[in-house]
Amino acid sequence: MKDKVSVKLSNIILVVLILFLTTFIVVFSINYLESDKTVIKSGNEIKQSSKSIALMLETTLASGEYKVNNDSIWPSTGYKFNSTLSKCENGSILTYDNVTKKVIVQSNKSDKCFVYFDKIPTFTETLIINNGTIRMDHHTASLANGANDGSYRFSGANPNNYVCFGPGSTAAGQTCPEENQYRIIGVFGDQVKLIKKTSVGNKVWNSSNVNTWAGSTLETYLNGEYLNSLTPTWSNKIASNIWQVGGMTDANGRLLLPITSYTYEIGENNSNFTTNSKIGLIYVSDYGFAAKSQAWSLMLGGDKNNVNDYSNPIAKANNWLFAGSVHSHEWTVSRILDTNNLVFVVISNGSVDNNYATSSFAVRPSFYLETPIYLNGGNGTSIDPYRV
Repeated sequence: MKDKVSVKLSNIILVVLILFLTTFIVVFSINYLESDKTVIKSGNEIKQSSKSIALMLETTLASGEYKVNNDSIWPSTGYKFNSTLSKCENGSILTYDNVTKKVIVQSNKSDKCFVYFDKIPTFTETLIINNGTIRMDHHTASLANGANDGSYRFSGANPNNYVCFGPGSTAAGQTCPEENQYRIIGVFGDQVKLIKKTSVGNKVWNSSNVNTWAGSTLETYLNGEYLNSLTPTWSNKIASNIWQVGGMTDANGRLLLPITSYTYEIGENNSNFTTNSKIGLIYVSDYGFAAKSQAWSLMLGGDKNNVNDYSNPIAKANNWLFAGSVHSHEWTVSRILDTNNLVFVVISNGSVDNNYATSSFAVRPSFYLETPIYLNGGNGTSIDPYRV
């Protein structure tokens, strides 16, 4: 009887010992990976170790070519975990935590893992890739009366170019607060240019009645009080930009076609008078090219009969930048070069005119987004604007 008890006791001890050793092996294996710091389950640091893990990043968008990367942290922006390609030689399981932006290894043995990340398109690239659907005008030499600057611009009555931007912006699919609604003017190089959907109020361009943009009352307000109201999280998404603020003559700015105003305003014939800041206003040519292309053969302003300029319904009713039904006149960033106190204005009938810098008109801030910046949801409609 005693021998049977001894045998049972020995068996129990053996089972406990086996369980202990198994547990030890599992813990040891996990700790081995952690001590090697190839994967940290509480944190996001990676230490280079060719014997344990290889971080593989796609070299260019959609190329399918990958290169070992020596970064010390998991990529948090610009890349997407590729669960199909990612694998371990000895069968360990790899998963990706979208919240913490970490790769987690589930293993009970030493292993060597290859973790693949695909490049994702920037906001700029997303817009260009989807241009067949969202229908921007590509301003190349083949586009009649276009800017010929390689830009992509939204035009027409009401394109899907809405963006939710600013403090208090809600998640994709939810209503965007009115004060956070912006619209995309276009893509310029690798930058996306926005304008606020609504005016921040009527303000003077410059209280000294001098039409120099740098240091003007409005430039100071936009790059001070207004910029600060966005909070650092959002103001840091706005790029410092060189603005062409030399302006043009009244004739070149409104009595000819948009392409002419573009050429003298910011194109090859500009006066090379610039300022570097984050926030500005639309150019006269921005307004001109926002109308549907059939209007680009009209003058921007100056026709008293309202037929051959942008007061014509073909331009006014098909220009998403025109907001005359909401507010009356609206400031641009461009001055009349051959005066010292006049500035170009989009007036309530849809055409372009000029007025004194001390006048008080609607102000819609405009700016370029930093690069790279990525899309976080939305489809560009007024109901579900893009989120960045």
